[in-house]
Amino acid sequence: WFNLGHAYAGINENEKSLDAFSYVIAIQENFDPAYTCSGDVLYNMAKYDEALTFYMEAIKLSKPNKELYLKAAEALEKLGDLSRSRSYLRKAITVDPYFDEAFYRIGETYRQEDKWFKAIASFERAVRLNKENVEYLAALADAYLSTGEAERALEMFERIFQLDPQSK
Repeated sequence: WFNLGHAYAGINENEKSLDAFSYVIAIQENFDPAYTCSGDVLYNMAKYDEALTFYMEAIKLSKPNKELYLKAAEALEKLGDLSRSRSYLRKAITVDPYFDEAFYRIGETYRQEDKWFKAIASFERAVRLNKENVEYLAALADAYLSTGEAERALEMFERIFQLDPQSK
């Protein structure tokens, strides 16, 4: 049933996928991957509240897992609960202090609140951990521009063009 759920998810048969995963949960109540996969399907359907419910259940059932914390944080971000999203991203960083994507997502939550200096600190950390990620560099450049640091923004744009000459 678990593999069937994945197969249905792979061909965008979301309702059938959810049915298969719910059958797995009915058979083996503590099988956290079924909760995670259900959350993923619901997230892809833009049902963030429901996805979060499944992610939280998976978190309760599993060992600390940076990817699971990230999924919960992204659902919370979509729901507009930015502070709580950051708390799950920090849990992910506790599991893996070098988790660049979590630092980037923290920066994004601060950007949404126009807390540019906090966003910069998080984006800078993400860039230090992954120096060649164009998305991180662009976010940092945008944050620098928003705080009037045009020279630093220009440095980031130059790095982006060095890494990806086709970028616009």
